[in-house]
Amino acid sequence: MTLRVEWLRGCGTALVTPFTATGAVDEARFRALLERQIAGGVRLLVPCGTTGEGATLDAREHEGLITLAVEVAGRGRRARVIAGVGSNATAVTIERARAARGAGADAILVVAPYYNKPTQAGLVAHFRAVAEAVEDLPVVLYNVPGRTASNITAATTLTLARERANIVGTKEASGDLSQIMAILRDRPPNFCVLSGDDAMTLPLMALGADGVVSVASNEVPDAMARLTDLALRDDWAAARTLHYRLLPLMEANFIESNPGPVKAALVARGEVRAAERTSTGAWCVNTWVKRGILLGFRIGALVEMPAAAGSRFFDKDTYPLRPTTLADRVRIVPGGSSIRDGAYVAPGVVCMPPMYVNVGAYVDEGVMIDSHVLVGSCAQIGGVLEPIGALPVIVEEDVLVGGGCGIYEGTIVRRRAVLAAGTILTGSTAVYDVVREQIYRRSGEGPLEIPSGAVVVPGARVVPGAAAARWGLSLYTPVIIKYRDEKTDAATLLEADLR
Repeated sequence: MTLRVEWLRGCGTALVTPFTATGAVDEARFRALLERQIAGGVRLLVPCGTTGEGATLDAREHEGLITLAVEVAGRGRRARVIAGVGSNATAVTIERARAARGAGADAILVVAPYYNKPTQAGLVAHFRAVAEAVEDLPVVLYNVPGRTASNITAATTLTLARERANIVGTKEASGDLSQIMAILRDRPPNFCVLSGDDAMTLPLMALGADGVVSVASNEVPDAMARLTDLALRDDWAAARTLHYRLLPLMEANFIESNPGPVKAALVARGEVRAAERTSTGAWCVNTWVKRGILLGFRIGALVEMPAAAGSRFFDKDTYPLRPTTLADRVRIVPGGSSIRDGAYVAPGVVCMPPMYVNVGAYVDEGVMIDSHVLVGSCAQIGGVLEPIGALPVIVEEDVLVGGGCGIYEGTIVRRRAVLAAGTILTGSTAVYDVVREQIYRRSGEGPLEIPSGAVVVPGARVVPGAAAARWGLSLYTPVIIKYRDEKTDAATLLEADLR
């Protein structure tokens, strides 16, 4: 009889693997991703699968990711870990399975051997050997013919389910409804069926499936967890509404080979950023990320967001406040500071209350954001999301943003600049440099750029015309009065100490 695994149901996330610029696994970002999944209600964490690029990980990376997932999951207290261990070599798969067991995984996910194109008898022999090698560990089959060039038929799946007690379920991504229905109809008691395709989750759960191993839950863990919870509670009307709202995102995740699109769409918590530096140091727009942000607004529903006691606010559920953790190494002083999901805020940034960083903004290392500051008002019409190719707000490293400042509409503030209290920068604002005797404006679709080390203060210029002269009218304008020097640096020592 199939081993009963009570927790193998609901939403599992096929976790992406974040890497640093040098190609190493970014453990801090992976830990933050895990925390975000658990906070969103996901209780099944699936590292090192297809979405996690498991086929290209070396043994050290593979075991390290599983170990970290088990640690964050609290060894089953907060979530369960189903470790991807499959390869096209049975001996290697067994080696990985034993390593996953040693790392504390709750179960393993074993894909059909790719490239080899085994017969059904060969598939039975492969999965039987793996299951026997770790007979005390639950095994979940993974059928994805589009990746492996072989299909685990319903008859083979059912044979394995009946033969080995620790083969407890299958992740079905064949897209063959007849085949999946045959498994659901004839499966032995306790054998679980999980959808391997986000868009098929609701249809399969309506037919009796137990949940999903989801790609989309990397981006919207709370929504995918809710979708499966609604289906498990037989609340089909609400589940159907949510399914159709999420369907554009599910489809967008496969416009190119997985995990490319989902990594591009992971604007949440700065996993992928709306702008990045090139090898020459110039800034470039990640237009696919900005499209992902816009898609998030389109599919989002207006909901009441969780907030501090006594306060309420309502926004699209796709862009909640960012659940910053200690691993981000961003100092947020209490008193009303907010960072929205979709903003990148680098380690070492100091946020003084109250301040607000909006979706799409890029705030680099060592920046200090003083009180009453708005950074990146990019959800407004004409802001950094439109046109798609326009740069978002970028604040480079070691910038001091004074109290009451606002930075909008594709503005770049270069490193070590100082924005005095009350400075407002927009793409349509001219900035007057009295030191270099220049006027800085946007050029075509390019951004407004504040030079490195510039000290910008609020100023005014006379409005031309007789009536304006008669009325004494003037317009606000930012003015560069100096560039950082020893005296300026001495004046900002307090800020340096606060950092």
